[in-house]
Amino acid sequence: MIDLPDERLRKHNIWAKSLDAPVNLSDVTLARLGLSTYKELEDVDDLTPLAIEGTLLELLVHASRLVRTGRRVNNRRWLESARRIMHDRFAYRLTLVEIGRAVGMHPHHLAKAFRRQYGCPVGAYLRRLRVDQAMRELARVDRPIAEIAVSCGFCDQSHFTRTFKAVVGMTPAAYRSGLGH
Repeated sequence: MIDLPDERLRKHNIWAKSLDAPVNLSDVTLARLGLSTYKELEDVDDLTPLAIEGTLLELLVHASRLVRTGRRVNNRRWLESARRIMHDRFAYRLTLVEIGRAVGMHPHHLAKAFRRQYGCPVGAYLRRLRVDQAMRELARVDRPIAEIAVSCGFCDQSHFTRTFKAVVGMTPAAYRSGLGH
């Protein structure tokens, strides 16, 4: 992941405009240039800044050409992978950085594309997955509400109750009693 400050990109305005979208990082040339930058950082000397700047300019040119020729990342594929990760691990503490790393996307791009594709932020989506699982457990399992809360990824019962009520419109206890438990 290479992130250049906005003022640095403005200096190279012709490329900056075309790099608003993610670029397919599985490209061999980009990988070679990234590795070259990494190796330059392993053995730093007084020419390292110049060498890195040159390599990054090459990387910008190549990435811009990829974008202009339409070789962008397939949003559906990596977004679906991100969504699958959330479904598989909703009860664990997930971060945008972890999910982004798993699908090869910067967390900012992940958040923006996810909201655009699914109509809600990643956090709200995960929260809904947790509440949905809690609703299933409340309907079929006669476990204490506090245990269900923790198994669904909530910090404690009070956090669970607040979130559940905000999403469902009633407390978990009221939901359970409405089901005849």
